[in-house]
Amino acid sequence: MQNKIFLKNMLKSFSLKTVYALVFSLLSLTGVNGQNWHPLNSGTTEKLNCIQFRLSYQNTMAGWAVGYNNTGLVTQDGGDNWASSISSNVDNFCVYFTIVDFGHVAGSFYRLWYTDAGGLWWYPHQPTFSQNYYGVWFDYRYNGWAVGDNGVIIQSTNEGWTWLGNISGTTNTLRAVQGIDSTTVWSVGDSGTILKTSNSGINWIAQTSNTTNDLKSLSFTSPDKGWICGRNGTILHTDNGGALWTPQTSGILNNLNGIYFTDSLHGWAVGDAGIIISTTNGGLNWHSENSGTTVNLNSVNFYNKNNGWACGDSGMILRRDSAEVNTVVFNSSAASPDVIVYPTLATDVINLKFTYQAPSHFTFTLFDHTGKKVMEGNDIEKIKISSLAKGAYILEIINEDRIVRKKFFKQ
Repeated sequence: MQNKIFLKNMLKSFSLKTVYALVFSLLSLTGVNGQNWHPLNSGTTEKLNCIQFRLSYQNTMAGWAVGYNNTGLVTQDGGDNWASSISSNVDNFCVYFTIVDFGHVAGSFYRLWYTDAGGLWWYPHQPTFSQNYYGVWFDYRYNGWAVGDNGVIIQSTNEGWTWLGNISGTTNTLRAVQGIDSTTVWSVGDSGTILKTSNSGINWIAQTSNTTNDLKSLSFTSPDKGWICGRNGTILHTDNGGALWTPQTSGILNNLNGIYFTDSLHGWAVGDAGIIISTTNGGLNWHSENSGTTVNLNSVNFYNKNNGWACGDSGMILRRDSAEVNTVVFNSSAASPDVIVYPTLATDVINLKFTYQAPSHFTFTLFDHTGKKVMEGNDIEKIKISSLAKGAYILEIINEDRIVRKKFFKQ
């Protein structure tokens, strides 16, 4: 009886958010479905704001993480080893790579950075709009947007070398930006702000969120399907490009800072106090995953539904390795540069030319810049790509004794 009274008094002294965090931590001790998040050695104790991974041409997972006090990190082995990759003298808030070569970083004091070498070196860009920039996104190389304080939206059509302002129609701080292509782009921010352009930034239209909570992150898997997360456990979902946003039940009141979906069913959100939640049915139900930490998590990114990364305060980087690992193959020993793919800037067709005796049988798979499989076939040396969206792609060719991966761009 005394224990019950003590517990009741203790709970009264906690805020509701603290109680939710405690309950969620207890529920997360075993995780779900055998999922396993474990910490990686980032080599820093700075707050990390954003993380992203892409498949490299050496068939390893290349990744980048950025954060406060000049922090920029790069890895070529899935996060086992990290090295410093950027010297910016500012706080870095967002990193975005279209493919493993081309990336951008948004930071404080109106600083933006660009690399065409996978982060080995960076070029500084300093737009004339003097704001902190919290989000940056590019369609594949040339067309991109950055968003920040006071509703600022700037746009580049030349890899970020020059920027022009868009009229956002809001003075609320914008926290994130993401598009489907160079025409259709969304941005989210404080006080429930959601903006969309359907004409490459000429007009930005406010969408109704039905919340005043600050919105932190968004993830679209198609022109219709998208998710947004934010303060106080907010998750919003649309099935029609944002014409209607409906709330989903996250089951928590902690702030959610990052969200990522690999397809229309599988998604993750991360937040304060080490919260990680996931869904396998498009957000109809959200479940806890055991992060193993109580530090705030700020960003999450997945290569496929089994392999993902998250970052947060105090230099925290987590990796999730599922018992059902099913990746695109990270076997560099089998790779061989024995196929020429041309043209590398293609419109309707790409051609394969074997520099050795052509195999009697081979298969091919096309992946877009997010790692999503978009086409597959076999024994075709002229591949029609006219139906693909503009952007960067990786072509994987497999025969009996080798794997070859090549990149090209669809114009």
